[in-house]
Amino acid sequence: MQHDKLFCKLRACGVDGLLLQWIMNLFSNRTFCSRVNEMPATVVKLISGVIQGSVIGPLMFLIYINDLIVLLSQYNIKLKLFADDVKLYVKIVNNIDYVALREALSALAAWADEWQLSVSIDKCGALYVGKGVCFAPQQFKLHDSPLPIVSSYRDLGITITITIVIWHLPHT
Repeated sequence: MQHDKLFCKLRACGVDGLLLQWIMNLFSNRTFCSRVNEMPATVVKLISGVIQGSVIGPLMFLIYINDLIVLLSQYNIKLKLFADDVKLYVKIVNNIDYVALREALSALAAWADEWQLSVSIDKCGALYVGKGVCFAPQQFKLHDSPLPIVSSYRDLGITITITIVIWHLPHT
């Protein structure tokens, strides 16, 4: 999350004046330093990210990614946002829905590139949930990386497990 881009998004949300100045001061002139074998490295100015452990950090991140909801709603994709996690939900009933989801994932990848956010592909997966799944699950990609098809997913301490059933109807 680039700080200068965050400030632009805050202005677009109507945050200005003393509140915007306070937030800009909070995020400006921050530095960090790491250690390698007990030797401190060079102090570097922070130009991105949120303040770890802060109360305002998660809110700033949600403001930063909030336009994803509008972008992906164009493809009938529903989103759930929690801290730095984004879950996409879509109802697939035909091949047109598959195409829309592929286009949405492409738009998501372009958005992430534009706003300089990386997507952790290794934390992504496609989970097919529903009664009588009557089609073979299809592979999806994000940034040309295939998303694994999973049969369970753990989120906030709850594991969702499903069995994918592929129905083959006999010809009559």
